[in-house]
Order: sequence, then C-alpha cells, then structure tokens
Amino acid sequence: RERDQEKRRRDFFAAISHELKTPVTILKGQLDGMIQNVGRFKDRDTYLQQAYETIEEVEMLVRDILSLSRMDSIQLERTEVYLTALVSAGVQQYSELAESKEIGIAFTEKDPLICLADEKQMQTVINNLISNAIHHSGEGATVTIGSPVKEGRGAITICNSGVEIEENDLEHLW
Repeated sequence: RERDQEKRRRDFFAAISHELKTPVTILKGQLDGMIQNVGRFKDRDTYLQQAYETIEEVEMLVRDILSLSRMDSIQLERTEVYLTALVSAGVQQYSELAESKEIGIAFTEKDPLICLADEKQMQTVINNLISNAIHHSGEGATVTIGSPVKEGRGAITICNSGVEIEENDLEHLW
C-alpha cells in the first residue's frame, strides 16, 4: 500500500512538472525575444500581453495544484463544452512554440463538436496533447488536428509526424 501511495505521489509530481514546463518555456522564449528585440518580438506590447496571459495560466495552475494538495478528489463541473473552440484556443496558444521549431499546425475547424465535460480540465488535456505533439516533432514536421464525426460521434485527433507513442506506454497517458 505504501509503495502504491509513493508511486502515485511520484506520478502526481511528474504530471505537475509537465504541466508547468510548457507555459514557462513559452514565457521564457517570449521574454528573451523582447529583451533581444528580435524579429516579431519587436512588437513588445503584443508579446507583453501574451506573456502576461501565460503567467496568469501558470498562476492558475499553481492555485489548482495547491487546491489539489488539500483535497482528496477533484470536483468536476460538467457543462456543454465546444471542443473545436478549445482546440482552436490550444492551437493559438502553442502556435508560437510550433513556429519557433518550424513546425506547421494544420487544423481546419469544422462543425462544432459539443460534449459534457469540465471545460478547464478538457482544455488542459487538449493543450497537453498539442504541446506533446509539438515537442515530439522534429524541425519541419507538421502537427495535424482533426475533428472527424463518424456514426454521429465526434472525436478530436492530434497527430504529429515525429516520434510515436510506444504501444506499451499508452496505458500511462491518463
């Protein structure tokens, strides 16, 4: 039992580290570009606003982590969530990271997909998938995002042309 609790604790901290790593990397890149006054970062007002929004996300994540440390479980608030809008927001958030790695993102927003979910948690899942697809793609790769509907059921697909997830690692994703 103690080993199981220790494993869950390590997994929890690994997940937290993963959640914080991407926004901090984005923020660092934006600020470095503004300090160096290079390329698109010469428009400091735009990037300062984006950096501020990124730090607000990190702050919210830290608050969530602190709340989680005080609770035994997460209380999900299920509402109607427009998945394609969440994907679009995720694509926008990570487009700069993709551009810096010379990775294309192909996403065509089709009919809106709606589901019952906790919007904040679903956005986190989608952002993680987009971020991972970018991080595990090489320069010049493409991340393709789709929203196919088959037999009345919708899905979000996020595929990269980089490293694939090993079959035996799939069970550890969630």
